[in-house]
Amino acid sequence: MKDIMREAFERDCFPNFVNISTLERNSKGEYVSSTLEDHWQTFMEGWDAAIEHLKNKHNPSYTDIISDGSVDFG
Repeated sequence: MKDIMREAFERDCFPNFVNISTLERNSKGEYVSSTLEDHWQTFMEGWDAAIEHLKNKHNPSYTDIISDGSVDFG
């Protein structure tokens, strides 16, 4: 699932970092830029929190939200 998250982060968030010109990562998979890595960590936390919120929402208007704990696109 992190691949989907990372693709979204790099597509939607990275362009806003005008002072960071590379998505280069080290051997651990962390972004070389500490600023970018910090935002990536926050992005993942927000993504996970949003999924958890939707899974636990008890509103009959959300009948299409069925999750097995992974990301459901479609």
